[in-house]
Amino acid sequence: MKNTTRLLIVLNITLISIALLWVIGGNIYAQQQKQPIDQYRDNFFEKKIGIVKTNQSALKLEKLRSMNYFNKLNDREAIKLYLEHQLENQLKTIDIAPQKIHHILTDFEPKVTAIRHQILTSDPPQWGTEIYLNQTRATPLPSFLFFANLQQFLALDSLDKIRSGQIQEVLDNLELSWRIRESIRKQPTLIAQLVSIIIDSYLIGLFRKLDYVPPEWQDRINQLLNQDYYNSFSISNEMEVWAAYNSLSNLSIYFKLINKDDNQSQNSQNIFAQFIYLFHKPYGTFSAIDLFRKRHLFFQSIPNKNFCDFDSEKFKKQMNNL
Repeated sequence: MKNTTRLLIVLNITLISIALLWVIGGNIYAQQQKQPIDQYRDNFFEKKIGIVKTNQSALKLEKLRSMNYFNKLNDREAIKLYLEHQLENQLKTIDIAPQKIHHILTDFEPKVTAIRHQILTSDPPQWGTEIYLNQTRATPLPSFLFFANLQQFLALDSLDKIRSGQIQEVLDNLELSWRIRESIRKQPTLIAQLVSIIIDSYLIGLFRKLDYVPPEWQDRINQLLNQDYYNSFSISNEMEVWAAYNSLSNLSIYFKLINKDDNQSQNSQNIFAQFIYLFHKPYGTFSAIDLFRKRHLFFQSIPNKNFCDFDSEKFKKQMNNL
């Protein structure tokens, strides 16, 4: 009986020691391993993105955008087919739009006039980047899809005005698209880069239809044709990694559980959550470190210009050596 009691005491002490070693030692070691990665993240953010704040132009545009005018467009398929046919045609001829598309132009012109006035008469919109520094997978990010819908309408309007000889109005539309495009491209998210490409494709198609392009647009056209999409998409992909890394590092799901506002058995729930958090935190940190190392290796393995040259077998061997 004494031997059994002694064995249980030793076993309990051993388990408590292991638990303390994991909670204290694991956290200390994990933070040591995590520190250079956090420094790398901060340097990456400072050099590739930078901290900027949302300006008044963007705030005013957000109010207009919140009305979701163009998300309610009818006959989207007809609009898409018409634009594709006109803008992909190398000839300068422009077909008359179907009558239902003309109705759309008439209905939405006042809304576009408000947006055009907002952007062309004030500083270019600038959206803040602070949100991305500590973003997680749960962080709500701007989608900018509104501007893809707006650009579709601007393309319709521009084609109609080219046909009627209103070239200055067309140039105003192009200037509007360009300023939006330049602002969105600075946002380090995949959806922002995709929207900027959509705008680029419409701009290039519209330039084909113009008999004359002002000299100040020549540099912009060259910029469109020589855009380094690899670099912008590379930065956006890395931001996806940092979002996953921050999610694991911050253990946001446990913070939500701890802070859950539930009067019924709240104390016992919080105590249990804190207990789980203490033991899970080192694991979450080690998981974040492992994710960073593997994803970082992946991005280093991608060829600089041609994604198709990626050697998956070589990458697998490198992963196995981690």
